[in-house]
Amino acid sequence: MMKSLLVAVMVAMSLSSVAQEIKHAPTMESCQADFNLWMAGISRAARGEPSPVANLSFDELFSRIAYIRDCKDANPALKKNCDDEGLLLDWMYGVEMRNRLLRFVKRHDLKETFLEEDKAEKR
Repeated sequence: MMKSLLVAVMVAMSLSSVAQEIKHAPTMESCQADFNLWMAGISRAARGEPSPVANLSFDELFSRIAYIRDCKDANPALKKNCDDEGLLLDWMYGVEMRNRLLRFVKRHDLKETFLEEDKAEKR
């Protein structure tokens, strides 16, 4: 019985250590490379090519916004780019997310439900 308990505890401990992956801060190089890539897509869209933002999933948009903020926090030397390019990307991704949510509310005829709940301060 004691041996079974010891084995169970060891298995549980090993599983918990695998499940707890450490999240590392993004490097300055990875942040700059991603900003350059993402901004190149925005520049192409400004010249009339399809916008790459429209093809990103909602989760990817949300992840990119969080990544931009992580880059800014982890790499003070990137602060200027984060304030310029990062702010633009953050804004564009946020607008895309807002527009998708508004289209969803309209498509599913949830405007009145939303307004009623908002009026009832269910926020």
